[in-house]
Amino acid sequence: MLRHIARYGLSFTEVVEHICFGGRSARKTIQALCNDDTPLASKVGGFKGRRQALVLTEAGSRSIAGNAYRSQQPSHQRINLFAFCCLAGKRRIRLEPEEIKQFFGSPLPGRHLVMQCSGDYCLHSVCLPGASTKDATILEKIESRLGELIECDDSAWTPRPEDWLAAGRLRVTAIVETRQKAQRLNKALRNRLRNYDHPAVGYCSVAAARSNQLEELLGELRP
Repeated sequence: MLRHIARYGLSFTEVVEHICFGGRSARKTIQALCNDDTPLASKVGGFKGRRQALVLTEAGSRSIAGNAYRSQQPSHQRINLFAFCCLAGKRRIRLEPEEIKQFFGSPLPGRHLVMQCSGDYCLHSVCLPGASTKDATILEKIESRLGELIECDDSAWTPRPEDWLAAGRLRVTAIVETRQKAQRLNKALRNRLRNYDHPAVGYCSVAAARSNQLEELLGELRP
């Protein structure tokens, strides 16, 4: 459970119960972690209604080897990443830089997620714009990330990331809050990359985390 929270920087009771407890109640465990003499987790607000997120305390972060302490107040980007991975229908797992090595032998630029795709693994190289990031900046970041991955082309990477890009097993994905914004940006992205001569262009997209529908998505996990 602590590793799950550490991986995304936050979680919610319904998700912890679904992923870590097989649908069983985790409330006593969460209460114990939050109310211990040296609490390993805590609850933070800032969401609609009385909704609170679970985050790790500094002691909780230290209890996990190699885990860096993150601010306890979840950011817009962190919430979008969490929703896309844990609430958007398909289960995706955020990878630490060291975990990328099992796929390519060396780290790749940016953050990455892994998911099951047609019986094999697919990776998303993700861009996480802020709430006020301009559309043009998001599109520039997607194009820049694609170029960075194509340039990972020497013996440090085996297999070559470009081969995975061409096959659609490595995709560049920007994650935004709403479906409407994703649709608008995808239309602009297709126009921007229309003269880009590489098969990976077809696997570059903007995805909606639907984090504006947080309560609805969490409700789908309740028995």
